Amino acid sequence: MRSLVCRLVHIGIFLLAWALGVAALGAASFHAQIKVEEYRYQRRLTSDEQQWIDERFKKMRLEEKVGQMFMISVPTSFLNIESEGFKELRQRVLEQRVGGIILQPGEVYEAAVLVDRLQELSRYPLFVAAEVEAGTGMVLRGATNFPWNMAVGATGDPILAQQQAEAVAQEARVLGVNMLLAPVAEAVHYEPTDSINVRSYGDDPAQVAQYVAAFVRGAQRYGVMAVAKFFPGYARASVPTSGGFMTLGAARDQLEAAEFVPFRSAIAEGVGGVMVGHIAVPSVDPTPLSAGSTAGSLPASLSAVVVSDVLRRGMKFDGLLLTDSLQHGSLASFKGASAVIQAIKAGVDVIVMPVNTDEAIRAVMDAVRQGEIKQEQIDQSVRRILTAKMRLGLPYQRFAGIDILDSFIARSELQQIAHTIARKSITLVRNDRGLVPLQAATLRSIFHIVVTNTDTNASERQSIGRMLTAELQRKIRQVDRIVLDTTTPVERVPTIVNVARGAELVIVSLFIRPQLDGATATLPAVGATLLRQLAESERPLIVISFGSPYLLLDAPTIPTYLCAFGDARESIYSQVAVARALFREIPISGKLPVALPGLYPRGHGLVIEFQGTRKD
Repeated sequence: MRSLVCRLVHIGIFLLAWALGVAALGAASFHAQIKVEEYRYQRRLTSDEQQWIDERFKKMRLEEKVGQMFMISVPTSFLNIESEGFKELRQRVLEQRVGGIILQPGEVYEAAVLVDRLQELSRYPLFVAAEVEAGTGMVLRGATNFPWNMAVGATGDPILAQQQAEAVAQEARVLGVNMLLAPVAEAVHYEPTDSINVRSYGDDPAQVAQYVAAFVRGAQRYGVMAVAKFFPGYARASVPTSGGFMTLGAARDQLEAAEFVPFRSAIAEGVGGVMVGHIAVPSVDPTPLSAGSTAGSLPASLSAVVVSDVLRRGMKFDGLLLTDSLQHGSLASFKGASAVIQAIKAGVDVIVMPVNTDEAIRAVMDAVRQGEIKQEQIDQSVRRILTAKMRLGLPYQRFAGIDILDSFIARSELQQIAHTIARKSITLVRNDRGLVPLQAATLRSIFHIVVTNTDTNASERQSIGRMLTAELQRKIRQVDRIVLDTTTPVERVPTIVNVARGAELVIVSLFIRPQLDGATATLPAVGATLLRQLAESERPLIVISFGSPYLLLDAPTIPTYLCAFGDARESIYSQVAVARALFREIPISGKLPVALPGLYPRGHGLVIEFQGTRKD
């Protein structure tokens, strides 16, 4: 009965705030949204709130304290409460007292229902985290997608990063998500092995720092905590030939001038958490993985020098320190729960997605009882965790707003911010033949070729690049479309080039996206061959990157090249923006937030002024 009353109060608060916001500010205003400003993350806690922390902490057994230090991954597909999958989650929450969950990709309603079910079961409110670098829609289909961070960087306006964060935070909280695993606080560095790419705001640490601070500032106004990741940064790290972890070989002073800058900015802005990557930094901690090992040094996530000396004492960060996922393949050499033990000894507060949760929790409790891990260290981490949960207002408001999902999630005000970012990010890098803007009055046929670095299924083939084709068809009578993916044989390229000769204009859309599993954003063989042959054919050709801007380096003879950056799903907003920019219905004003080595500097971008009747 008590949990039902709490849920009704929670939904009532949301509905009242929403109604008041709309009445006061109007539907056209960004701020006409659900607000939970009473739970600003950096607010001063009241004596009653501090008392809640103290009382809960005093009553906690060792098993509960250790459980609070773990966050586990949960599916967002439907689970019957009698299913084995739900029983396992129930056991984690009820018996092991895990401190939080991380949502896997899924659907809005299934996620919200599962969050509420698990929050009902939990004695202590749960952290509910999601990977939302490009919006909640990146994880939960149906919620709002935003362009990648690099698109925001291309606009030149950090205020848009703040507005995006405000929108993401409010949408997330209504879904029951209270921890944003964002922003990526890394300045990207062009390397063939780099997997950060468009997930970063750009390649200049000082500029990236501005956007990171803006995101943190916007997000933590609305009842969520941001987590800056992945300290100290994967972007410039490389895989050593001798094996071991990705290694950041820069000297300490270089790290201070580059990698550390965005994280210092996030900390100065009061970020709630920092996620520490599995990245070896020998200039900071050269400790070998094991005695006599030649496979490199300890990763930052397991290094007391990095975690306790650099972050805690050096940067004076007293928020939550989280590991990157412990299911990361680079940790395979650590047997059993040894990586978990090492991370906690290093000073990490939260263990993210251990390989075997049962084994890990038992091992930590044994290590505390045997004196390998100090009880004081566990206590400090648990106090930080309880304090963070109170800052989020979770003891009062832990549930999703299920009754208002259909009126709040993906509503027009949120989508308008995504549209604005997409429009202002369009960057015309090269226009050697003057093809942009298009002359719709004289253009009769376009051949639209879509290239992706994934293995598409039938449904994806129908959707990828479809919106751009539809937008082109508003102006041009004949627009044909074809999709090429990683399974398309290179032998098909001559046939495709022959078809292209029959069109007045060829547009190639490159949906080459970074993969969150660490895979790099590179052109498939069929795409690289196609671009080379099309460039040699002298056909009027426009290439548009809905992802990595660096693809021009793989085909430097392309005469016309636009960067639209895209998002983690279908890049609908970016596709619409590209079409309108091509037809000069909106201006083209974006600037490269990264340098294209040997071709163009950071800040380059050709400007096409607005000329038309469209005002949006």
